[in-house]
Formats: sequence, structure tokens, C-alpha cells
Amino acid sequence: FIAKLPETEGGPYGNGYNLLVSLGRQFGTDTRPAFERYMQNASLQRRCSMCKVLAKVRGDWSVDLLGPLLEDSRPADGWDYAVVPGQNEPRLPIRICDEAAETIAQNFPKLKFKMAGQHSDLDRQIQKMRDQITHHDY
Repeated sequence: FIAKLPETEGGPYGNGYNLLVSLGRQFGTDTRPAFERYMQNASLQRRCSMCKVLAKVRGDWSVDLLGPLLEDSRPADGWDYAVVPGQNEPRLPIRICDEAAETIAQNFPKLKFKMAGQHSDLDRQIQKMRDQITHHDY
């Protein structure tokens, strides 16, 4: 089923998301190869989808599968965040690295990330997370 998915769907919550969430819930660790296949040469949409999937299921894989995305600073296809939490403006685009960091932090509380501030503020948090991952401090 993974092989038959299009390289890109209309958004992060498409058939690939639904399939992986179902697989992860029903078959547990046996599904990791399917998750890895989904991420081979992954499009921007697949990268976003995997962040959403791992926020729901198999969070213990998020460092392995999403760690490499911490270097991907491309915008995450139209999503944005409030620079100051609780205020609607100003807003900045959410990047792939931000999505990945948010999911990793949700699944590994020792790895901190808060979607607030300028991109340079997020970059500092992501760099600290990458250092902790490199030193297996999570």
C-alpha cells in the first residue's frame, strides 16, 4: 500500500497519514520498515505527514525518523505560527525542521522545543536538540 501512494498528496492528513497511523496502531514495531520506505526520498508533504503521524503513534521512532529533518528549513507548505504565543500577529511560516522538533519534543520531554519567537530563536532550540541527540541525551 505504501508503494502505491502518490509522492505528494494534497496535505499532511491524506491517505499516507491514515495508512501509517493505522499500521502503527495495529501492528506496532513490525511496521517500522513501512515507515522508513515512506520516508525514502520523501516529498515536503510526506515529511510533514510523518511529523503528524509520529505525534500520534510510534513516538519512540521520532528521533530516528525525524532527526534528519531538523536540518530542513523549507517552509511546511502554508502553515504558520504566532511569533508571540497568544497574539495573532506577527506570524511566520512553520518550517519542516520546526514540525520535526515539535514532534520530537512531544515524544521525548527531555528535548525541549517551543514554537515561539523568530526563526533564529527556533534555530537555537533546534541546534540544542540536535546536540542532545548526537550525545544520546534524551
